[in-house]
Amino acid sequence: MPTISLSPGIGEVGEAGLVSITIKNANPNCTRQLSPGDIFTLTCDLGDGQIQAIPSDVEVKSARLSPKDFEVAQSAEISEVMIMYQGKPVAFGVEDAIAIRPTLQGSQHASARLR
Repeated sequence: MPTISLSPGIGEVGEAGLVSITIKNANPNCTRQLSPGDIFTLTCDLGDGQIQAIPSDVEVKSARLSPKDFEVAQSAEISEVMIMYQGKPVAFGVEDAIAIRPTLQGSQHASARLR
């Protein structure tokens, strides 16, 4: 299972900020491949906050993957962002990572978290 990190954490209540969400394969025993059509769905639990902007590009740290292999879109659920893989079948190797930098607005009333 990949690890997911958010940096920096959501700041002040109600404020918007650019964050980096990274998905990384930290499992040295993982043999799973990415296949065309695979989707990473990120659900942001922002209370009454919102995703204000999503990037069009994906940052990639990998010898086998390229930013051109991915597409980013907001799902029908306003709190979800999808990262869709469109490249050739390839292993999501150990230490491979992908990241996006959306702008999130925190809740006016509660803390926010990514799950």
